[in-house]
Amino acid sequence: MTPDEYLAAAIKANRDMPNGSFREGWAAGPVGMHRDSDAYARSNYRVGLAEMIEAAGIDPEEIDHMPRTGPEPDNDSPLYIGAFGHWAVGWIEEILYRADHSGLVAAAYGISQRLEDYPLLDEEDATREEWEENHPEDGSCYSDDPDCCS
Repeated sequence: MTPDEYLAAAIKANRDMPNGSFREGWAAGPVGMHRDSDAYARSNYRVGLAEMIEAAGIDPEEIDHMPRTGPEPDNDSPLYIGAFGHWAVGWIEEILYRADHSGLVAAAYGISQRLEDYPLLDEEDATREEWEENHPEDGSCYSDDPDCCS
């Protein structure tokens, strides 16, 4: 997939989301998560969001959820978190970014290409997330791996 094809698909993904018509000129992706996401999806979302925040050149504390009616006119942030209710998975969070922000488009495309080559953006982070999921407190183990806690 070329960068232009990727951007066209990301813009369409935004349009197809709830209230997408309010976000003309925005794109969605390259990673998201939902209520039932596994440890790897949560890790990819966290790592991907951090990379997108860095590409946007904004303070991580300034990232905000986009209002359902689209971005506020007086807020020129190129990056938001889109949070939507969903009948099948409860809720969805997606990264929403301005389709004309070349740094964010390049970062999103780069992330998508890395995920085509390997399913994890950061193996160490994913392993830590998986461990925490399987060991929510000291002495407990919910792993399916029989050798995990032996």
